[in-house]
Amino acid sequence: MSISSGKTTGVRHTRLVAALTAAQRDALLGRLAQSRDIKAPKDSNHQNSSAPIYFQNQSGMEVPPYACMQVVGTTESGGQNYLLIKQPADGDGTNGWYVFNGHCRVADGEKGLCHDGVLVRSLTEGSPAAGDKVSPQANSWYVKEGSLFPVAGADDIAAGVYRIFITGGGGGGQQVMFTIDEVYSTAVAASDHCDDKLRDAKDRYMASCVKVSCGSGAPVTDENGQFEVIDYLGFLTGREEADVIGKTGMATYMSDCDGYEQCEWVITWIDWFRERTVMTGFTITDTNLCFDFENVKVWDHCLLDPQCIPLTDCEEY
Repeated sequence: MSISSGKTTGVRHTRLVAALTAAQRDALLGRLAQSRDIKAPKDSNHQNSSAPIYFQNQSGMEVPPYACMQVVGTTESGGQNYLLIKQPADGDGTNGWYVFNGHCRVADGEKGLCHDGVLVRSLTEGSPAAGDKVSPQANSWYVKEGSLFPVAGADDIAAGVYRIFITGGGGGGQQVMFTIDEVYSTAVAASDHCDDKLRDAKDRYMASCVKVSCGSGAPVTDENGQFEVIDYLGFLTGREEADVIGKTGMATYMSDCDGYEQCEWVITWIDWFRERTVMTGFTITDTNLCFDFENVKVWDHCLLDPQCIPLTDCEEY
């Protein structure tokens, strides 16, 4: 039915809008549906968004406004792709990276919209100041004091809501300098021979954070302040435990190329350099045989079997 201009048109339009549900009216008027108890802010990240981020709630419970959610996959529905979300199971992105709900409550199984900007609103425990960092926490919709997301400040839209800056990718590309504290899973070498010791791989170690790359969050640690680093590249394999403890290295936060596997701190460098004294030359004078020495840093070596040459007596002339 076409609607032309005039008094009759206005009446028909009013009756048409009145007959629609609240959600249908919001869609018709180009705005988001509002939650039951929080008004949509004028600067909502989703207004006039050219690429809204849709999600489907698979948490088994209602998602409150501004909740921190963990992405566990995607699904297609009606020609639209949706992120599948649950309540976070960790605080470091191990089980998936994080998105933040908009201003609407979303029932279990229903669909909603995420914040689509770098600066988001988040339910937050405590009273962090600008510049402090927060992290998600397992079994909670709230972020709390941590190391992942910098805080911009409080937002008076609702109690316990703060503005935070988010980064993407499950921490991908983050680097950390660490010191090894404990060896808890090591490969067994075929023998004590140096060549055999250097062949096994994938040892696991507990380490302490020394420094992190700028703009990156520190690793989430256990109750002892430690986190796991994994030696896929074989820097430490076959080494004696006494040599490994206290070693400093670098690790990068990595996952498989499909992006769906667990992220891990993979050792990418170890300071195996040690100072050694080496002879660099010698001179012979009328009275002395003099040797020249230097202290040099060399990559830690492995002692090989000695090579022996049989000696024979020299004939006298």
